[in-house]
Formats: sequence, C-alpha cells, structure tokens
Amino acid sequence: MSFDTWLRRRLVGRQWIEADLARALAVRPGTVNRWMKGTIPRPEMIERIADVFAFDTKTLLQIAGYIEDDGDDPEERSLVSIYRGLSEAERVVVMDFARWRAEMERRRQ
Repeated sequence: MSFDTWLRRRLVGRQWIEADLARALAVRPGTVNRWMKGTIPRPEMIERIADVFAFDTKTLLQIAGYIEDDGDDPEERSLVSIYRGLSEAERVVVMDFARWRAEMERRRQ
C-alpha cells in the first residue's frame, strides 16, 4: 500500500478532510495535499502523523519507504500495537468479538 492510499483511508475513517489533518499537524493544507498526491513526508513528520492517527510509527515508516518492509502486514502490526495498549477488560471484549466473528464466517462457508 502506498503512503497516500494509507493517508486517504485514515482521513476517510476519521471523516476528516485535508485541512483537518493540516490543523492537527500545524502545517499548511497544501502540504497535506502534496502528500495526498504522492509526495512522501520526512521521517520526523511521519512520526507526527503516526501519533495523530495512533498508528505504529515503524509500520508507517515502512509504508512510506524509509524502512525496509519485514514482510509483516502493516494493518496486522497496527492491530497488535493497539491491542497491547488495551486494558485486560477491553482485551476480553475484543477477543470475544473476534471469536464470534470467526464463528459467523465459519458458519457462512
């Protein structure tokens, strides 16, 4: 996945427009627009973007091409990072949902 595709998905997920991200990062809207068109931000800005979206920095640096991809799925790695930050009670809820969802898929087949 390209960085601009990743960024576009995150904006849509938050129901943000480019100007919203620009405000969150204290950059000009044109800067965000250039990223949306394929320009890759510098690594220090990648770190700030990862913080805004609560996304794993290493994964985002890989998506942006600054770090060699280790073969892991970036979305999967991000989920693991989020999961590790949950309380025990929240982990139970997440796992119950995942098991339920897997069972529904199994029954559908």
